[in-house]
Amino acid sequence: MMKDAAGIVRTNFLAGQGLGNQLWVYAAGRGIAAHLRRPHVVTGLELFKGAGFLEIDSADDPDPGAPVTPFNEALFYDPALKYFSATYDSRVEKLPPRAQIDGLFQSEKYFYGRTGDLADWVRPTEQLQRLSEKYADTCVLNLRGGEYKRHKSLILPRSYWDHAIACLRERVRADNILVVTDDRPYARAFLPEFEVLEGGVAECYAALMGAKALVVSNSSFSYFPIKTRRDVPLVIAPEHWARYGHAAKRWAMPSNFYEGWLYIGTDGRPCDPDACRNAAELDAQTYEVEYSVRVPADMGIGLPKTRHLPQWLKRPLKKMAARIAPTRIG
Repeated sequence: MMKDAAGIVRTNFLAGQGLGNQLWVYAAGRGIAAHLRRPHVVTGLELFKGAGFLEIDSADDPDPGAPVTPFNEALFYDPALKYFSATYDSRVEKLPPRAQIDGLFQSEKYFYGRTGDLADWVRPTEQLQRLSEKYADTCVLNLRGGEYKRHKSLILPRSYWDHAIACLRERVRADNILVVTDDRPYARAFLPEFEVLEGGVAECYAALMGAKALVVSNSSFSYFPIKTRRDVPLVIAPEHWARYGHAAKRWAMPSNFYEGWLYIGTDGRPCDPDACRNAAELDAQTYEVEYSVRVPADMGIGLPKTRHLPQWLKRPLKKMAARIAPTRIG
C-alpha cells in the first residue's frame, strides 16, 4: 500500500506580483500552515522582490515528488465598482493535504491571531533596520502612482491627501513630511510642495518602517513595513480602500480593513473604528451570500482590453505618454 504524501501549504511567487502582493500571499501561507500544523513551502523564491533587504523562510517539502492540489481564493466581481473583491475564504481551513494557495490573501484573518508573529516571518536585514532609523522624525505620505493612473476609480484624489494631511497635523508634529512613491514624476507634479524620496524599493520600505507617522494610499505595499515594526505609529488610510469616494459607499475589498489604522472619509472626518469594521464585515457578508457565479480567470471579466497589446508595444507607448502627462498616465 502506498503511504500518504506528507501535507504542506505551498506559496508560489509570480513574476507579475509586486512586493506587497508577494508578502501578503507569503504571510497568509505562513498563517494558514501554522493553523493547519503543516510545513509552509515557498516556490519561485528567485522572483522575490524583497531579496537583498528582507529575510523570509521556506520549509523543505518533505515529499517533493508528490502532487500538489491548487486552491484558488474566491473572488467576487462587483459590476458597480468594476472591481474584483475578496474576503477571508474559510475554505482554507479544510485544504487538501498538499495544497498550493493562489489568490490575493489580504485579510488579517489568515494570520489566525498571529499578527504579532509577522515581525518574525518578514525580517529586515541589519542594513535596512539601520536605514529605517533615519526616518524617526519624518512623516511619510505613501503615494501610489504608476499603473494606478489608468484606473480613475482607484487613484486617490488630491482631496484625500489634503484631508489626511490635516488629520495628521492635528495628531502629531509634522515639520518634516516626505513623499514615498513608486512614481516620482507623478509625485512631484501631484504633491509639488513636499520632498520626494529619491531611492529604490528598499529605501521606500525603510522609510515606511521607520516613519513617525504615515498617510498611506490603497496599496498593499505599505502593510508589512508598518505591521512588522515593534512600535505602533499613527497610520491614516482611505475609507473603503480601493473605491474611496465611490457612490456605493462600500469596501471594495472588505479584507483591506486593518486593525489600528485610522480611515478617512471624503468629508475629512475619521471613521469610527467599530463602524468601519462593522461596515467591512457587512460588505463581506454581502459578497459571500449574494455573489455566486464562478468563471475561469482566462475569460478576462473586468480586465482592460489593452492586456492584448504586446509588451514590446505597450511599454514604450506608456513611457512616452507618462512623460507628457505624469499626473494622468503611468
